[in-house]
Amino acid sequence: MEKNLKTIKCSDFGLNCDFAIKDENMEEVVKRIKEHGMSVHPESVKQMMAGKSEEEIDKIIKSKIKEEKCEC
Repeated sequence: MEKNLKTIKCSDFGLNCDFAIKDENMEEVVKRIKEHGMSVHPESVKQMMAGKSEEEIDKIIKSKIKEEKCEC
């Protein structure tokens, strides 16, 4: 069965980090990249997202998510 996976990497935000998330659910991908960013790169994330609303942050994250097909 073919699935559409949403993927995002920490390096998509210019960070030197190999962390990546793949999931079918867009909201799960957004949630997990936020959790990772705040736990591993809190200072960088705070700088990147300073002055932005949660809605703006989610929009930025979603703009970096790519879709890929998976035969899984």
